[in-house]
Parts: sequence; C-alpha cells; structure tokens
Amino acid sequence: MNAVKKIKIGIDIRPLETPQYGGVSEYINNLLPMLFEIGKDYKFVLFRNSFKKSDKNYSRFLEYDNVKLKSFRYPNKLLFFGFKFLNWPKVDKLLGGVDFMFCPHFFPISISKNCKRILTFHDLSFVNFPDFFDLKRRIWHKLVSPKKQVRTADKLISVSDATKQDLVKLYGIFPEKITTVYSGINKNLLNSEIMLEIKNLPPNYILSLCVIGSRKNLISLIRAFDTLKQNDKFGELHLVLAGGFEKFYKKKIKKEIEASFFKDKIVLLGPVSEEQKIALYKKAQIFVYPSLYEGFGFPPLEAMYCGVPTIVSHSTSLPEITGGAALLIDPYRPNVLAEAMEELLVDKHLHNYLLYEGRKRAEIFDWKNTAKETLRVILDSWRL
Repeated sequence: MNAVKKIKIGIDIRPLETPQYGGVSEYINNLLPMLFEIGKDYKFVLFRNSFKKSDKNYSRFLEYDNVKLKSFRYPNKLLFFGFKFLNWPKVDKLLGGVDFMFCPHFFPISISKNCKRILTFHDLSFVNFPDFFDLKRRIWHKLVSPKKQVRTADKLISVSDATKQDLVKLYGIFPEKITTVYSGINKNLLNSEIMLEIKNLPPNYILSLCVIGSRKNLISLIRAFDTLKQNDKFGELHLVLAGGFEKFYKKKIKKEIEASFFKDKIVLLGPVSEEQKIALYKKAQIFVYPSLYEGFGFPPLEAMYCGVPTIVSHSTSLPEITGGAALLIDPYRPNVLAEAMEELLVDKHLHNYLLYEGRKRAEIFDWKNTAKETLRVILDSWRL
C-alpha cells in the first residue's frame, strides 16, 4: 500500500449479464466510467462470469487504460454453490489479487480475509413486499442471503437514506457502517438532441415509465386516469405506459386496461430505447410515478430534468429524492391521484413552478459526485 498506483479495485459486473435492464444496470453503467475517470491513479479489474455465450459488450469500460476485464465461464449454479457452501473460489485471487472488491449488488461472492468488500444496497423491496415477486425470485432472494451479504461486507453504500433506514431496521446494521451516496442521472443523454420518434404517439398525454410490475402500482394509475377522463375537458388526453414487463405482470396490466372505459386512450408501449425515452419525457404533459416502494427512483428525476412536472408517491425514498419539487400523493388512493393530475393539468402556476423546481432539484444528482463519494467509501474501508 506504499504506492497509490498499486492499489487495485475489483468490481463485480455480473448484474449486467441479467436480461432485465433496471435500476441496478443503470447504476453500474453510469457509475463505472466516472469511477474509472476520477480514479485514474488506481487499477480496476472487472469480474465477469457467464457460462453461456454472452452478447454483452463492455468495450466502453475498456477504453480506460486503468481497467482490465477478467471473464470466466463457470456454470452459475456451480459458482453459487461454491460461494455459499465452500467459500470458494476467492474472486480477488481470480482477478490477480485486488485490495478492494466493490459489489454494486448483493450477488454472492467469496474473497480473501485481507480483501475489503464494499457492497451497494439499492432497496429491500423483497423484504417489505415479498408478494411483488414470483416464486422463482423469492426463492432466489432466500438462497443468496442478502442479510448475510450485508453483515459480512466491510462497508455498505445505500442509494438513499430511506434504504439506509431499512438496513438498520430490518437487518440490524449499525448506521455507522452505512454511507448514503445518491445515484446520478445521465445528463449527457437527457441533453441530447437525438430523439427517436415513436410512431402513433398521441400529442397530449400523461406519461409513466418504469419496469412494469406490481410495486409500480400502475393499476391505481389506470383507475385514476379513468376518474380524470370523466371530465370532458380532458377528452383528448391519453395515458402512455412505457417500459419492460415483469413476466408475471403483463397479463394483469393488459386485463386492467381492457376493463377501462377509456381503453382507447391508453397506450401500452412496452420497452423503449434510451433515445425514445428522451422523446417521451420531453413531449409529456406530466409524469406520474405512483410506486409503492423505491430505494431511489431514476425515472422521476429524469422527467424532472427534462422539464416535466412530476407526481410521485409519498412513500419510501421518493419524497427524499424529489425534495419538494414534485407533487406527493397517497399511492393507495386512486381518487387522490386523479385530483393531483387534474390540479397539475389545470393550474398553470403550479405546473410552471414544478417545471422550474423539478429541473433545479434534478441538477443535483450527478454521477461524478456519486463516483467521488463511492471511491472515498471504498478507500476508507482500508482503515477498518
């Protein structure tokens, strides 16, 4: 440890091999380039494992001279068994010897005693709302033992104070072990003039964008939209729902749309590209995110940054993240959501106020700051 340039940091990028693109993938893809840039005096070694041939491309990470990728093709179940029951293989050794192991998600891993492990926790939705997950995911969460991962890590990063409080309350972790480091938003992307048009997109719409599943609470949004549409002055208003689906939820959301009196005014887009996402935000009247539980919540901040007045739930991290620059609603009361949407659509003063305050609030969330704080937490773990 005498020469700073000899410090090596391993990073577990296995979460990027999963098919579903969500908050964890967004976190890794945006944080790592900034981490490599500000940590130019350190060496980074990326740990990748995929038994099947993978089409994932990590060339953007390898543009940095201080980054190496080590790929392995162990069968995932065998590797999991080794980590869980044999505490082997030691990933720090596989990577050629690293001083720190940064894990952006609670995937099981084994490392040597002299290697410090820093773990980012995004949320504890699987503890608070287990019914939101199918049987396969519930079994997976049980087997990977997130509680054990938390307790054996040297340092923890939480993406919000709400997540930190959950770790303290539900897992009994000492607050001193946890540092809240807010994620950022991809401002370069959101500022881009390149926007891919979406065919048949209505000119006047309310937008919600997320991985469509139970905890995103879109059924309440559809019912609130039905209530709102009973007012004739909103006759041309549409509801656009965008994002990939959790498998077990797709039929449920389609059934709810079919039951709506205004189903012809509801557009279910499905997954959209990053460039399409920008167009969706910038053309929306308002953005609504009635989620029941969030550890952080990227879409509301992205919408606010794009100048879209936003409504979010008053639950978990969302009031903390939006910081008074969005309307807060009770996600369990569709009629209250309908009233909030109407107020925001009709009251131009409120509309413009949230547009201005939302943009100002979203500006705070910067990946460079996230990377600086993350690197500080990683290096501070050496003193333990």
